[in-house]
Amino acid sequence: MVSSEGSGERLVLSDLLEPFKTSSSLATVKKRLNRIKSKKTVELPLNKEDVERIHREVAFNKTSQTLSKWDPIVQKNRQAEQLFSPLMKEQSAVAPIEHVLNGWKARTPLEQEIFNLLCKNKQPVTDPLLTLVEKASLKAMSLEEAKMGRAELQRARALQSYYEARAQREKKIKSKKYRRVLKKGKAKRALKEFEKLRKTNPAAVLEELEKLEKARMME
Repeated sequence: MVSSEGSGERLVLSDLLEPFKTSSSLATVKKRLNRIKSKKTVELPLNKEDVERIHREVAFNKTSQTLSKWDPIVQKNRQAEQLFSPLMKEQSAVAPIEHVLNGWKARTPLEQEIFNLLCKNKQPVTDPLLTLVEKASLKAMSLEEAKMGRAELQRARALQSYYEARAQREKKIKSKKYRRVLKKGKAKRALKEFEKLRKTNPAAVLEELEKLEKARMME
């Protein structure tokens, strides 16, 4: 029982439940509650930063899976003593002699004699000129020769740089020496002219000395 202040009337709790006493009212309320309960809440869309982060994670995982396929090959190349690119074209194999001589006819007695000697022994005719071991040795030798050629090229470039620097130094030395000699020659000529002028025209000598003194003071 609940009392309402100011009015002097009493409110009974059973009065509030009176509308729900009938079975039809209870069924209606249950249906409404079940309908509200069955509705799923709609999630808010992700913001731009979260979407970009998810895209980056997906791209990173996909790239990592693609690159992981090459891990065995990378590990094998790290342990190998020599590396041969799979894109490198195989060296053209030397054709057997029988293929070379097929359809060839001797035109001179000497060619006929050589042809007969080649055809007597069937081993070099039917077998290739280079075995697998010889081909591998040839490849290794080519690699070693390439390294030697690279070292020689570096040595040649170092020598070239050294000689160029030396030539520059010699050029500077010659240039300084030339200027020094030229300056000395000019001084000698000026001294001779001054002596000659002193004997012939002393007044001109004094005038020239005054000019030199003024030029020295201006410097």
